[in-house]
Parts: sequence; C-alpha cells; structure tokens
Amino acid sequence: MNAIALIGGGNNNSQRHIAFGANGVGTTTGFNTMAIDQIASGSFGSRVAGVTLASGYDLPFGPLVLTPIARFLYQHTGVKAFSEEGALGADLQYGSSSVNTVLSFLGAEAQYTVNTSFGAVYPIARFHWAHQYSPGNTAVSVAYSNDPSLLSSFILPGTSTSILLTLTAWSSGSIREP
Repeated sequence: MNAIALIGGGNNNSQRHIAFGANGVGTTTGFNTMAIDQIASGSFGSRVAGVTLASGYDLPFGPLVLTPIARFLYQHTGVKAFSEEGALGADLQYGSSSVNTVLSFLGAEAQYTVNTSFGAVYPIARFHWAHQYSPGNTAVSVAYSNDPSLLSSFILPGTSTSILLTLTAWSSGSIREP
C-alpha cells in the first residue's frame, strides 16, 4: 500500500493562435475584408492539493513480473480567472475554476529482466484505465473580453475517462563504451 499527499501552486502562461479570414474585397458584399492572424496570451495562477492511495501485488513468472494495481485519487485544483491580450477583438476572458476531482485507476504493470553485458535492464509497461466520478465540475466559463454584457459566453466542458499507457526502461548497471 502506498500513500502520497501533494500540495503545490504555479504561475501559468497561455498562448492561443487565432487565424481566419482573407484580405481583399468580399465577392458577395463588395466590402473590404480583413484577415486576422494574432496571438492571444495571458497568465494565471493555480493551486493544487490532494492525496492518492495505491495498492498492487507482484506476481513473478521467472524474469517477468506482473503487478495488478488499484489506485484512488482525490485532488482539489483552483485556477484563477484571467483575460487574454494581443488578439484585438478575439481576446477571451476565462472565469476562475475550482475543481474537486475523484478518480479511480485500475491497471497493471509488466516488468521483464534482461541481463546484458553492461548490467540488468528492466523494461516496464504500464496500462491504467482512469475513471473520473464527477466530470461535470470541470467546466470553465469563457467569453470575449470586449463583451461587457457577456452575451458571447460559453462553457468548455470536462471529460470523464482516459486510458494511460507508459513504457519505461531502467538499468542497475553502468553503460560501457564499446
């Protein structure tokens, strides 16, 4: 059984490239059109705190070790509101967000020992299926910065499941030059 507590914070930067339209005269309207090719950028603070509990059991089969793993994670994440700058009328303002995340993971790890001339190498493959129990609380409100009435506001929804695959290798020996 493993238990890990975490706490942290950060200053984050965001950049969004906006490109659309064409310069010239519109064929249907006869009006001048203007292309937009801008970079919207912003910065915001964030904080995180959480705890995770995990358990697994090694099942050795000669040089192959299989480990089924179950893990539980609770995490609270807060992101401060921010507004973009630099994209003329296409800048967005993002509302603050505070998310409580509850995840469960089911998966396995496979490790195989390979003896080489420079020491043992342990390639590892991990597969985890993750389920988020409350995906609705990850939505973020967004609106155009130059819209004081917020008629342009919309919601960016969250997601509920993901699959994680990791491939790793490590060695207990030192690598020698040939």
